[in-house]
Amino acid sequence: MRPTMAKIGDAGPEAVVPLSKAKDFGFGGGNGNLHIGQITIHGDISSKEDAQELGRAIIRQARLQGLTA
Repeated sequence: MRPTMAKIGDAGPEAVVPLSKAKDFGFGGGNGNLHIGQITIHGDISSKEDAQELGRAIIRQARLQGLTA
């Protein structure tokens, strides 16, 4: 893979970190909070199975809240 130059800007401090190094900086791997409408999910997604189960839970909750058909 070849290096790519990019211009990135925001109003506050920021960093550009390769995804392969994200865990070294304390983020990546699915840790954190996810907010979808009234749904808040907090946790660690460390496997494909975890991600699939989370997806199913999101769909269930979205349906209960009338957010999907």
